Amino acid sequence: MATDITALREARPGLAAALSAVRTELNAPAATVRTDDDALAPMEETELNAVAASVDRRMSLALRWEALVREVRALPGFETFLLPPTAGHLRSAARGGPVVMLNVSSIRCDALIPARSVADRLSGGRGSGCGWPRACRAPE
Repeated sequence: MATDITALREARPGLAAALSAVRTELNAPAATVRTDDDALAPMEETELNAVAASVDRRMSLALRWEALVREVRALPGFETFLLPPTAGHLRSAARGGPVVMLNVSSIRCDALIPARSVADRLSGGRGSGCGWPRACRAPE
């Protein structure tokens, strides 16, 4: 997102600031969730109200985020704002050599290498076995 938001900051600083503010709030932890032995015990009304208010706030922020992203994508030159690159763009970028895209989370990590020659190398020169372009699992 850093590249996208930098270009937006130059073109429309107020819109970029609004988007960054909403992102910051959405990235903040939500209402405290019980993790102790009382996690399954019924909530008191005040605790229940606090959780409901937090959920409402996050839903409002998510809707605001979507509206802001739509507004940005309506601007000339920002039609693909925060969208992943297309297959054609990746193939074009890989003309000079492999491009590696990483997706990292606490659950797993994936690498996408959109270059035919790399897919062939991963399969020992026998072809990727999964067609092109597709994400394929490297042999273990």
